[in-house]
Amino acid sequence: ANTAMIADIKDKLEAGLPCYAECGGLMYLTNSMTLNSGETNLAVGFFAADSKMTKRLQRFGYVNINADLGEKTIAVRGHEFHHSLVTTAETLPTAYVITKNGKTWTCGYRQKNVLAGYPHIHFYSNPLFLTSLLNAVLEHKAGQA
Repeated sequence: ANTAMIADIKDKLEAGLPCYAECGGLMYLTNSMTLNSGETNLAVGFFAADSKMTKRLQRFGYVNINADLGEKTIAVRGHEFHHSLVTTAETLPTAYVITKNGKTWTCGYRQKNVLAGYPHIHFYSNPLFLTSLLNAVLEHKAGQA
């Protein structure tokens, strides 16, 4: 594992660097990733959570998402397809409330300037979602000037 890079990523996220992560990106920001073989690899450790590959498909299909972006909630569409689970020992701020076929669940996390979840967001379903992400980047950059 590239421990220097992992530490640098975590330090920058803790310092407020904006980050948007989908699916495997979410997994990478947890403490560890466990493969189906049982091998566990260290990850960034930004979220107090662990990820684990599963043999079964956990979620599949198009979903409706209410994304909590802090100051506002934005409705978007997305797609989920993953053979993994993320587990937490403590409650983390939830990023998404998802609905599909009358079922509702939560997914992903929002912490500091990081938004991460399993869904692959369809940005054209609501351009305000992408605009909000880009504004966070611009605000962060302006604060460093």
